[in-house]
Amino acid sequence: MLIMLAIGLSAVLLRLEYVRVSDVPLESDMADYFELARNVANGQGYISPDGHRAYLPPGYPLFMALFFKLLIPTAQAVRYFQAVIGAASCLLAFHLARLLGQRLTRNSSNRLERNLMGLAAPSAAGLAMAFYDTHIIYAGILMTETLFTFLLLLWIVALVKAWGHPQVRWTAVAGFLLGIMILIRPTSIFYSPLLLLASLSLGRHWRHRLHALAMAVGLMAVVILPWTLRNTVAFKRVVLVSTNGGVSFYLGHNPHFDYSSGEKRAIRTATDLDEIAENRMFYSVAWEYIRAHPGEDLRNSFTKLHHVYTMKIKPFPWDYSREFPTRDWRYPTLGWGLWLLISGGIGGVLCSLRDRRFVALIGGVIGLHTLHCMILFGRTRFRVPMEPLFLISCALGVGLLAVYVLRATHRMPSTADAEERP
Repeated sequence: MLIMLAIGLSAVLLRLEYVRVSDVPLESDMADYFELARNVANGQGYISPDGHRAYLPPGYPLFMALFFKLLIPTAQAVRYFQAVIGAASCLLAFHLARLLGQRLTRNSSNRLERNLMGLAAPSAAGLAMAFYDTHIIYAGILMTETLFTFLLLLWIVALVKAWGHPQVRWTAVAGFLLGIMILIRPTSIFYSPLLLLASLSLGRHWRHRLHALAMAVGLMAVVILPWTLRNTVAFKRVVLVSTNGGVSFYLGHNPHFDYSSGEKRAIRTATDLDEIAENRMFYSVAWEYIRAHPGEDLRNSFTKLHHVYTMKIKPFPWDYSREFPTRDWRYPTLGWGLWLLISGGIGGVLCSLRDRRFVALIGGVIGLHTLHCMILFGRTRFRVPMEPLFLISCALGVGLLAVYVLRATHRMPSTADAEERP
């Protein structure tokens, strides 16, 4: 299809060009991910430069290590590969929007309505993501955003196909993908209620539904358990994925709460604990603050919504560099703003009124993602995986508005009118 070719080519060319002209230094998490991947690829084990063995989740470093072993062991080569993954995400956004648009018009016999929702709106969503600034920029950054966004969109596609499908294969695929996502970002466990809903929607018999749920949970466990067992052997205690949960919880619950949030480095310097003890200590400090200041902590939880969705600070590492992304970039792009937050929200409401499963899928993912940001901590880069979903909601919402306007002006017959015609 020509539109898919246009989306794919524009997306990959923009991302390859950005990777070519940019030179993002390996700092902070980027440097840690790279060193972990290089150590694994060289047979030195999953050990970071500071000696931690499970502080960062393993999914993204293991992805890079596999790339180093099979292809080219350089950071720039990974960036070019991420450009291709980012382009694939744009095609997935088109495909997901098309699936949802077809669901919204499945009872319509009007060809124009089906074309608007099944082709025009999805094309707009895919092209918008192709030209979306943060998704272009993160192709050139060694962080989890590009890979995770691709897997999240793929996972939602699997859920859409699984919902109401008589066979269990799509829930099994969704469970497998969720396991990989948890290894990349352990907070993906917050999405698991949607997998439960999809599994329990299959067929009319509980035995079939429980079989689908068992397949989904089983494949998710198959992905996660090997790493959990590795951690259990290494630390002589159960560590599901990583040991940075305490730090993440502390950053959202401390007396110095703001966007940068907390005195993590000062506490580390003063205590000098191993990563297991440090993880417990940060949880303890956070809980002490919550018990001492419940009202203030509750207000801070809602402030995190501002940090994620309405703060004007650019996502890390864009936020601290004047020359970032690059002075050589001269191509038009779209970017986050209240326009997308509002139009995506309105579009989601319109789509949900037409099909309640839309709010369970797209609204559910956004809502559960927002919940984990409120429970842990919020940054503007945490909205990056949600941006394609807002683009899809916006595009489908505009498509539905066009349908309603055309009907109101009698330029498009309603489904009932179309059925009455001979």
